[in-house]
Amino acid sequence: MAHTLFLLFNILLVSLCILNIVEAANYTVSTSDQLWSKINTLQPGDELIIKGGSYTSKYSGSFYREVTATGTLTKPIRVYGAPGEKVIIDGDTGGSQNIINFKVQYFEMKNIEFRYGSRGLRFLSASNVVFQDLIVHETRDVGIAMNDNGQTYNNITFRRNEVYNTHGTGECFYLGCNSATCALTNSLIENNICHDTQQGDQGDGIEIKTGSYNNIVRNNVIYNTKYPAITLYSNYYGSTYNANSFPVNIVEGNIIWNVGSDNGIQVTGCAIIRNNVVLSAAASGIAIQQNQGTVENVKVYHNTVVTAASACLRVTTAGKGIVLANNALYCGSSNALYLAQTSSDMIIMGNVGLGNTNINAATYPQGFTKSTGTLATDFQQATTLPYNLYPTANSGVRKVANATYVTTYDFNNNNRADQAKLLGGYDVGAYQTVSGKTTNPGWTPTKGFKVVPSVDGNSDPTNPRSGSASNNPVGGKSNSGFKLFDGSSVLLFIVISLIVSFVMY
Repeated sequence: MAHTLFLLFNILLVSLCILNIVEAANYTVSTSDQLWSKINTLQPGDELIIKGGSYTSKYSGSFYREVTATGTLTKPIRVYGAPGEKVIIDGDTGGSQNIINFKVQYFEMKNIEFRYGSRGLRFLSASNVVFQDLIVHETRDVGIAMNDNGQTYNNITFRRNEVYNTHGTGECFYLGCNSATCALTNSLIENNICHDTQQGDQGDGIEIKTGSYNNIVRNNVIYNTKYPAITLYSNYYGSTYNANSFPVNIVEGNIIWNVGSDNGIQVTGCAIIRNNVVLSAAASGIAIQQNQGTVENVKVYHNTVVTAASACLRVTTAGKGIVLANNALYCGSSNALYLAQTSSDMIIMGNVGLGNTNINAATYPQGFTKSTGTLATDFQQATTLPYNLYPTANSGVRKVANATYVTTYDFNNNNRADQAKLLGGYDVGAYQTVSGKTTNPGWTPTKGFKVVPSVDGNSDPTNPRSGSASNNPVGGKSNSGFKLFDGSSVLLFIVISLIVSFVMY
């Protein structure tokens, strides 16, 4: 009797496993009609493969396309261009409609190029999604938009996407809403390229609006923008700040150059700005200023800023909890560090560079030190954008950082403490010198994706470590999606279960 029950139990278990496989299906499309007739029928676990070729968003006489797809945690829906093939989807060249409007949950899309349309990709609603290896360009307005009132866009990943030649307001990424009427939360924007937005009315690179919190913007390459390459408002609006309710946003490891009309990085409140490189900004390299929120709790650590017309680092509006530490600020013909306002608890320590400063030396005796070198002698290459600002052997930024405010990793993801032990001190700025390396041992800045080496034994070069302020991961980081088991593992389990059942029976 026991053997019979055991056999029946395993038959039931095997049936459920088979059902798990049957539920998911793979589909391949090769025409526009096939694509749009199939995409909104996908069920949890389904995959839609788009063959290489040119497609249009026009279907049944209209350019309006809305993609609605709801997967699950273990069975996301995936839509992607066939590996090794080029898929192009064109919207209306006249810009009458966005290319695609999305309502998606537990959804992944990758390896597709989008052109034209009004906004490129507009998200009416989204949570638990990954969009990667996409190209969006020649849009009449924003490249990628998550800004519908009333929405909370949660657990979003944008990775290895390229957005360029936008028009209208012209942002590459417009995320969240003014006055916190919608928000981006617990999300990751990493390893993207944003460029050539100067033909737009505003042309920000990555803009994250008020009320958005616990987001990470890292390792992006942003150049030739009109407004700030990264615009970050406060993470709350209209309420009393609570760190547990509103975790800070983090901007790290990005490189920015040639901002045509504004600041390189602009931030209002509740953010960590660390290990970024900002080159050639028309206003300030990094600016802290009020915009739809309260200026407070901004930490600016270990950034390298070169050639900004107003100031390398500027505090336009002061507030509580501001820390400016260990930044390399080389703006010899303007201000290296400028305070339009101060606050009683402001901390300024260990900054080095060239240019003027108005900080009170008596109040901040270790706030800013002028380098004994020059821009040309302190760094590897500072003549052609994008510069390679890895320190030279006798650089003025070498071994002079304040140890209290050192970041764990540098721009290249090298562990600062490991190298400081070997070299006898921490470096100021985005880079930490590596023992035995007289030239940059990491990625040399160029007009391409930043190559990020793995650290801490993690083999995923685009996600080397946890990123939130407490070093706890936020959502949406998995390259492999949300599936717990693939078909092969389930089939193997079926075979083993059947063998065990019959042996015992």
